[in-house]
Amino acid sequence: MNALGRFGEDHAARWLQESGCTVLERGWRFGHGEIDLIILDGEDLAFVEVKTRSAGAIGLPREFVDARKRERLR
Repeated sequence: MNALGRFGEDHAARWLQESGCTVLERGWRFGHGEIDLIILDGEDLAFVEVKTRSAGAIGLPREFVDARKRERLR
């Protein structure tokens, strides 16, 4: 992972914790994939994909998680 990606994951984990979530795992690997953060928000378990982009990147966050990754998570 590059420095920008590490910065984004650290920032997301910190923000989620400050919002009351519990970070259970970071960088959890499965097969050939990885889940950036696994959190507990009250009684809800959530998988968090962190996408940190430079200022010049344009697009909605959901556009940066492709169908293949979504299917692997299922």
